[in-house]
Amino acid sequence: MKKSVFDTLLLSIVSFFMPFSLLSNTAYKPLFSSDSPQFFEKIQKEFALLQNKGIKSSLNPYATSLSDATNAELAPTLNIFLTQMVEQLIKKTTLKMPAILIYVQDDQTSYNASMQTIRYTSVLTSTTQSGQSMRTEIVNDEYNLTIGKDVINLFLWNNHNKNCLAAVIAHEIGHAVNNHTTQSIENEFQADRTAVKLLQNPSSLAKGITMLTLAGHIYNTLAAIASPAFIPHVHFFVRTLSSTLVQEYPDLGQLGNSSSHSVFAQAVRTALDPIVNIPATDQKTINPTTIIMKAYENLRLACSNPQKLMGMDKKELSAQGKMLDELTDKMFSPIHHPAPKKRMSNIFKAIAEKKAA
Repeated sequence: MKKSVFDTLLLSIVSFFMPFSLLSNTAYKPLFSSDSPQFFEKIQKEFALLQNKGIKSSLNPYATSLSDATNAELAPTLNIFLTQMVEQLIKKTTLKMPAILIYVQDDQTSYNASMQTIRYTSVLTSTTQSGQSMRTEIVNDEYNLTIGKDVINLFLWNNHNKNCLAAVIAHEIGHAVNNHTTQSIENEFQADRTAVKLLQNPSSLAKGITMLTLAGHIYNTLAAIASPAFIPHVHFFVRTLSSTLVQEYPDLGQLGNSSSHSVFAQAVRTALDPIVNIPATDQKTINPTTIIMKAYENLRLACSNPQKLMGMDKKELSAQGKMLDELTDKMFSPIHHPAPKKRMSNIFKAIAEKKAA
């Protein structure tokens, strides 16, 4: 099969690495930076400082608020970058600036972002001209925007995807604009429609949601079925596979057309299971370049020809299917999250309406 430019790109990344048994001593380096060659390295150091020395939020023991002066001092690059991005997005709204929290734990929530509205009610007592006492109830809203560190890593690892981070944040701002206090499929649709209105380039929302969805499913699959030797390198695999595949298949083809997240997860598992579930006796002889290229080729099949993928001769799938189902339901609940196909349809409809207005 003829290699695409993205195949060559992918190979150029992984060819820097030592044999798989030595990966633990290898430092991953980004292919692109966000604003300077040192930008990605800077935020990695700041994430580590926040995780080890940051003051944790009282609302979430695994998150640190950049509104805290100590945390802002530990992560000045992140603080300035994210604050400016959020300020730009809320200009078209009546919202107050939200507190920005970074989720620093290594789990599936690090591939998520959320907006929490906290409503405070106070009573103001005043005296009228006639001398009567009057009580006025005042309602104030405060917002907490929590962004997983691996959401940030996913989009800033490659300079072309910086706008996708802004788009995902715009979606969360959409929840606050629409006063959402509960999760539902319709609320996700509404937040996407609001994000389209806020964004100068709304197509970045479709790309950002697509990439984040793929990253979440790849992470869940690796967390459930990958051999122990993969665990320290899961996030690198997620970033590489997700960003490269979406560059080649912006809508993920038939994979992106999945009728449910369960179907999406099954396709990703079928693509990755025979490659990353490696017997302990073979792990020292496996080259990471071979692993990631095979994984990428199988994911391409999931996009372009899933029937061929499902029909390939493979070893029996590993037994961790139940764990993967649980991770999928937790991250992409069918009650709260629209199916990939329906969500993209809603976003593209909103984009068309914006262009027609």
